[in-house]
Amino acid sequence: MRINSTTDAINEGTKAAVAGVPRLCIAILFWIDGEPGAVIDHVQHPAEIASYLDGDFKNLIMSSEGPAEILCTFDACTLQKAQSNLSVGSPEPVDKEIRVKIGLNPGNLNRDTYLFLYYFISRYNYVSFDFYDNSNFRDRNMIVVKGKAALMCSLDHYGKIAMLSVINDPEKVDVIYSRINSLFKIHHLLIMSTTSDELVSSGYRSNFYAFSNYQIFLSRGFEYLLPPEIIDNIVEAAYRQGYDQATEKMLRTLMVTWEELFNNEKLDFFITKSALIKYIEDGEFYFTDIIYRMSIDERKKHIQHVLDICRKNDNVNFYIIDDEDIPYSNQDICFSIYNNYGKLFLKNTVRFYRSYGPQFYSILSEPIINGIAECIESIKSFPICVHYPASSVQTFMDQYGAMVYRMISLSEITTSK
Repeated sequence: MRINSTTDAINEGTKAAVAGVPRLCIAILFWIDGEPGAVIDHVQHPAEIASYLDGDFKNLIMSSEGPAEILCTFDACTLQKAQSNLSVGSPEPVDKEIRVKIGLNPGNLNRDTYLFLYYFISRYNYVSFDFYDNSNFRDRNMIVVKGKAALMCSLDHYGKIAMLSVINDPEKVDVIYSRINSLFKIHHLLIMSTTSDELVSSGYRSNFYAFSNYQIFLSRGFEYLLPPEIIDNIVEAAYRQGYDQATEKMLRTLMVTWEELFNNEKLDFFITKSALIKYIEDGEFYFTDIIYRMSIDERKKHIQHVLDICRKNDNVNFYIIDDEDIPYSNQDICFSIYNNYGKLFLKNTVRFYRSYGPQFYSILSEPIINGIAECIESIKSFPICVHYPASSVQTFMDQYGAMVYRMISLSEITTSK
């Protein structure tokens, strides 16, 4: 139903309200520069909204020439919480580069919302988000796909979209996009998606390891505490994956830096039980951007080197998280977290298997860095988290080492089949 005057809109809206129509259709007028804009049926029925978002909206994104660019004024944590309350499963990734500027309400961030935010970016690991403080536009409730459509939304108390109106007129969409985009100020940027090249060229990666206290959560593999001699094989793998001499220099420099770090500084490693078991079985990890799969012999040497370091450095701690009791799928644990209490970044381990999605997220806000650090620290007190200080690792291996080595040996049989 398309309506072209304010009076008609009011009359039709009143008729719909009086009639008690369950699938309410009220057209919305939208003015830009004093001119009536495009209007579209306004649909309240949840099934229709879901159908539009999963069908027409996705097609709009996929039909964009080049990367799809989207603006979303919603608070990301509210969106994730709404999906959690509705038990929404992880979406299927699309073969398309998607860039999204999205809001984030710093005032609402706490331990729970940091976890919501983590699962949000993991759920949409194929989308490159830039998160902005949405204090100045949090109530606008708009989603705009550049050159395609503008969505005006009304939310229920769960944060779920309860009503939806869509503007498709290209000229009006362009003006709306421009105006909404101007609300995303660069000095309000809190978290940005970035690439490995940007981390290296800015000196971020090398400077990151100039501190003395670290929290590291690894979602895939265990690329730390490696025996130094393995770097030659990692460099070979880098060349096979298309990297050059500059990468080799960076890898070898980083390996030396890490070796000095491991022997002296405070290191808290967090890893889920299933990720640790998978690493024991397949030996795969990501050394910076390089995918590397350790041989059985290399995995055994890695264990021995961990034991050697733990004898030298009492400040190394391991925290194993039993993810069987986490209310999310393992598929929603995609990002490793690296924190030195001054800088914090996340690495997308799923990105290594596709050509789109963010490689890294860099946290630009000091309060958010501190908040995430507190959130990670709180995990230590969870019943599902078991602490293994450096002094206990040798005792653990004395008790369970035979089983660990047997798992490693059995992986050769499994892989060869």
